[in-house]
Amino acid sequence: MKKLFRHPVAKYLVIALCAVILPLAYGFTVGGMPTIWHRIAQTLFLGGLFAFMIRRNFFESVWKRLFLILVVTVLSTTGSWAVYFYVNSLQGTFVSEYDAVVTDAYYRGGGTASFQNPKGEERAVDLHDHRLIVLDDSYVKVGDTIRVREYVGLFDVPFCTLAEQEDEQS
Repeated sequence: MKKLFRHPVAKYLVIALCAVILPLAYGFTVGGMPTIWHRIAQTLFLGGLFAFMIRRNFFESVWKRLFLILVVTVLSTTGSWAVYFYVNSLQGTFVSEYDAVVTDAYYRGGGTASFQNPKGEERAVDLHDHRLIVLDDSYVKVGDTIRVREYVGLFDVPFCTLAEQEDEQS
């Protein structure tokens, strides 16, 4: 067991495993949108665990170890909550379908459109527009009206999909 954690990859695998298990355990036990305190607690836990695992690296300077701890903690925490929201969207219960006016559109790596649902809550939808050059007027811009389907996911976190894109896939 002692030799296992001396392997350079084993430490990162343990952190990756914890980064996947912790948010899924949170989702299946507590559920809902994680609060900032849950995110801070997970960040401190992952950072502390990784700092504990690399405490014997005497050959590296303190600044290199701190930088490595910071990078691994940020990446593992960000990745873990990405896993949480991805698993949440795997199984959704249909809530409603409505038209919404786009308040903000962001195109980078696919695109995201922000809008308000009928209750006035801020929501966002992935546009899945992977074109590099837009030559026509088919992209979504601020002020456009889009048809949105709202779901409640596996962990009771709401998410939205663009109705036109779902119909094209069917």
